[in-house]
Amino acid sequence: METAVAISLTLFILTGLCAGQGLFPQGSVNGAEGGTAMFITNLIPPAQPFNKISWSVGGANIITSTGDDSIGPGYGDRITLNKTTGSLQLRNLTLADSGEYRVSITTATVETINGSTELVVYENISDANITGPPNYLFADWSSANLTCEAAGNITTIQWTKEGQPLSAGGNILFSEENRKVSISPVKRHDSGEYVCKLTNPASSATASYRMIVNYGPESMTILGRHIAEVESFTLIYCSVQSVPPATFTWLFNGQQTGVHEAGYIIRSVSYNNSGDYRCDARNDLTGNVISVDHSLSVKDKTPPPLSPEGAAGIAVAVMLVVVAVALGLYFGITHQRTKQRVNEEWTSWAREKDEWRTSWTWEEVMAGDKSLPWKQCASTVQYDLFLLPALALRCVSPARYYQFRHQASRVQYALFLLLALALRYVSPAQYHQCQHHAPGLQCALAVQSAR
Repeated sequence: METAVAISLTLFILTGLCAGQGLFPQGSVNGAEGGTAMFITNLIPPAQPFNKISWSVGGANIITSTGDDSIGPGYGDRITLNKTTGSLQLRNLTLADSGEYRVSITTATVETINGSTELVVYENISDANITGPPNYLFADWSSANLTCEAAGNITTIQWTKEGQPLSAGGNILFSEENRKVSISPVKRHDSGEYVCKLTNPASSATASYRMIVNYGPESMTILGRHIAEVESFTLIYCSVQSVPPATFTWLFNGQQTGVHEAGYIIRSVSYNNSGDYRCDARNDLTGNVISVDHSLSVKDKTPPPLSPEGAAGIAVAVMLVVVAVALGLYFGITHQRTKQRVNEEWTSWAREKDEWRTSWTWEEVMAGDKSLPWKQCASTVQYDLFLLPALALRCVSPARYYQFRHQASRVQYALFLLLALALRYVSPAQYHQCQHHAPGLQCALAVQSAR
């Protein structure tokens, strides 16, 4: 059963091949002039060699292979025959090689297989070139025509701009065969590289053209500081869009500066550089000129920023000044009240003792003379309130006050030391020493030395 199916399938294939069906792939064989063409059959090498293989074109013999090979004129060094499949290679193609090629194969079982295919030889595409507009192009005014030409058989033409496919639309039109691109009017963004690719089934070629659209100057701005410090470096830059690049002229207070670059550089600013600057930009091709003004003021150098240590020192000093002012106000008011109370109590005491004097002075009271009755009659609190304002007003020295420290409370003595530190009678180290209950004589000497 299986043997019968195989025989039937073989007979069916041979019948088809004998009729010339399916021996070659669909479509014609394409070749380029000077190139190579391959006629490849779909046959599987048989167990026994073919008896005969014959190739021809236009009725003329190319090769007939039996025991010996018979090669037609003009093909001796141009062909190679595969005797196991019947395939043929044809080299050094010419345009005259185009035509219908036929093959006839006789098998070992005397079956005949016939087939045919078409060869088309194309002329190689060469000398590709794009012809562009002969004159300068100006944005929104000029028109441009790009024409792609080449030698050889051309079947398709494709256009790209900056590597992207170019399509019709807007201000772009194509001719019927895509040989020509028309752009009207040209825009700024139409500048760039245009490439046309010409192809045929056997070869291809490309050509490129860079189109330049001139415009400007426009969109002009000046970049730079309006305030500069003395001796600083300053750059004023004129930014503008222009093709071709613009030329620049700088004016200062209406006078030519001799600077014709986009950037105006002042390496060391002085007060003479303060004023009005103007940048003129000109496109020599379009003839357009635009200008922009810029003002510059010069100021003194800014002091360097404070270090963290300096900032901390200023903060402490401000705090001490605030404390000193507050204590000064407090003790000033207390001083006035104490002085008035002292005078009133002294007058009352003197009248009782019939020892009235009208010439007592504040300095005599502050001198601490033991003959004065004030120290004898005043209470400890009154005496403390008397001495603290005197210290604040610098009527007595810290050393003098320390002599009477035994009558002051610990809180009042602490206030005394803080005030002495704020008024810079003592240093922070001396303040720390006295605050921690240094021996009386040592602290008194320290305070006196600070004074």
